[in-house]
Amino acid sequence: MEIFKQAETVRLRRYHDKYLLADEDENSVNQDREGRSMSARWKVETVEEANVICLKSCFSKYLTASNMPMLLGMAGKRVTKKLPRRLESSTEWEPIREGV
Repeated sequence: MEIFKQAETVRLRRYHDKYLLADEDENSVNQDREGRSMSARWKVETVEEANVICLKSCFSKYLTASNMPMLLGMAGKRVTKKLPRRLESSTEWEPIREGV
């Protein structure tokens, strides 16, 4: 959590050097090598008592975990954006520092 104490926004980059971008539509995200756009920035909202963060896009939607498969036959799950009535566990992310 100490990583995010003073962070206002973050950019999420995968190990393939692609950034997670919020699409302008209501619920999609995508990946791109260009991480300078506003849609690559996610506002960090800390939830201190739970030691988790919520990530809000420039379109005011939260990065949300889902049970939908990423791609047919792949192990990963899809992430989306949504604006819940209240924050819930699917919008909460536990920060884990790996690498630098």
